[in-house]
Formats: sequence, structure tokens, C-alpha cells
Amino acid sequence: MASRRELAVQAAKALLEAGGGPAGLGMHRSPARSLELDELPAGALYVVEETVSLENIQPQVERSFLLVIQWRVEMDPFTESPDEALDPLLAWGTKQLAGSDLGGILIEGAAEVKIEWEVAEAGEKTVARAGQQFLCRYYTHQSDMEDAG
Repeated sequence: MASRRELAVQAAKALLEAGGGPAGLGMHRSPARSLELDELPAGALYVVEETVSLENIQPQVERSFLLVIQWRVEMDPFTESPDEALDPLLAWGTKQLAGSDLGGILIEGAAEVKIEWEVAEAGEKTVARAGQQFLCRYYTHQSDMEDAG
């Protein structure tokens, strides 16, 4: 059985794959996928950290994790900035995930907390990337990440 965190990430991926996004958008779970091989536009969905709070809840604990969507698009470095190239994906990602309880797992809706931009050369193309971070809080039993407690 999957952990409650993994179930929340799967629910987020399903929301992002449900349609209504930019044409040709591909979603995957590996930020290590080569920019040269990735079909753009794309989004890589992954977790970067998780914390556990033991205050006043035992045997139930509150957990929080940062869910990142690393958006990737090809851009023309002579006519647009990374934020201009990525803005439609960032706006759409916020509409899809902000406030969602990700299948009833989160205590409250996912909260967007940070965006980091960068540009990389990938062969003959220039790729703009933005890591859009969402804070996600949920409960588990202290000794079982699959149980809500």
C-alpha cells in the first residue's frame, strides 16, 4: 500500500493530467529527466522535503511536505524572459492545485509558497524552468505512514 504522501502526490498528478492545460503538456515524476529528451512543454512532479510535528497530537502526527512542479518550456532568449515563457503554466498549475485537498488527504488545501526560475541550454534549444512549490499538510498515525491515525 502507498503512503498517504504518495497518494496525495498521485492525486496532484491526476489533477494536472485531467485536461484543460496547455496543448501537448506532458507530466512525469522525474526532475532528473534530460531537458534534451523531454518533450516540451512538460511538468515534473516530485517531493523535496517532509517534516513531522509531534506536538499535542500523539499517537497521530502532523506531517507537511513541499510538492514541486518543475515546469519546462522552450523559449526564445532574444524575445522573452523565463517568467514570460512560464507564466501560463504557473497560472494554470495554481488553478489546478491551490486549495485542493488532493483526494481528501490534506488537512487544508495545498498552499503555493514559492517559485524559482532558471534557464538552461539543452542542445540547440533554450529551456526555461520554474519550480512551483506547494505546502501540503496531512495526518498519519505516528508509527504508520499509510494510516490517518
